[in-house]
Amino acid sequence: MLTLPSYIFNFPGGIVCNEAAPSRRRRLQDALQLCIPKHILNDEECFRITEFDGTEWGNMEPDTYDKILVDVPCTTDRIVATENDNNIFHPKRFKERNQLPLLQTELLSSALKSVKVGGTVVYSTCTMSSEQNENVVQRAVYECLQNDSIQVLEIDLSPLTRICNNMFNFHDKLKLGQIVVPSLSANFGPMYFCALKRLN
Repeated sequence: MLTLPSYIFNFPGGIVCNEAAPSRRRRLQDALQLCIPKHILNDEECFRITEFDGTEWGNMEPDTYDKILVDVPCTTDRIVATENDNNIFHPKRFKERNQLPLLQTELLSSALKSVKVGGTVVYSTCTMSSEQNENVVQRAVYECLQNDSIQVLEIDLSPLTRICNNMFNFHDKLKLGQIVVPSLSANFGPMYFCALKRLN
């Protein structure tokens, strides 16, 4: 069995976690402290937590990483359905909400430039919105091809969904990626994810 600490040590370059937003960065740090031993978190050769603008990462460190998870800000459907505090659907946050797909596209495009040829980028959200899910993936792939001649291939995730089909409900008619549909029995979701392999 491969534990998370041993998994980290299998990557000579270690793991970099980047989050520009202070509130999201605090949640990230709390999650890491729950899952990873302190001596590993404090070892800069294993772990780096940074606060750069993710949309610029592809220009800062192009062709650098083997694997990238792009967990983007989104409308967080599960939270907004149950909480009123700072709700993204509040009229005062209308502009911010409307700009989310653009930000998400820029973050994914940046990751596709930052991953090595042959490397994998996983894009994820916690929304059911196709505008923030498949449409973002399509736009980012198109922009990378047009602007940087970067070609990518969607990775088939059906083996994963078959294994997890007893635990989660998957939507079966998506153009790109997979989505876990919320259900009371699983007490989980929504979660969208799409894996892309950079070809050149």
